[in-house]
Amino acid sequence: MKIHRGEAGGPWNAEWYVYILNNPNAHPQAIHLFAMQLIIRYELSGPVVPYHSKKAIPLFPNIEEDIH
Repeated sequence: MKIHRGEAGGPWNAEWYVYILNNPNAHPQAIHLFAMQLIIRYELSGPVVPYHSKKAIPLFPNIEEDIH
């Protein structure tokens, strides 16, 4: 599946667009959780790496902090 292909960047970008509109003040851990949901939905694999960084993010967020 080409997740970035299509109008306006494809289905991956479309889902992020809706998420950002609906969650403008999302906590970083909530954003990470949404990213993980997309990774599972689109059956991707590999470490989660921020767009502008080479440092991988841990697979699971710290559950002791509020993610919403």
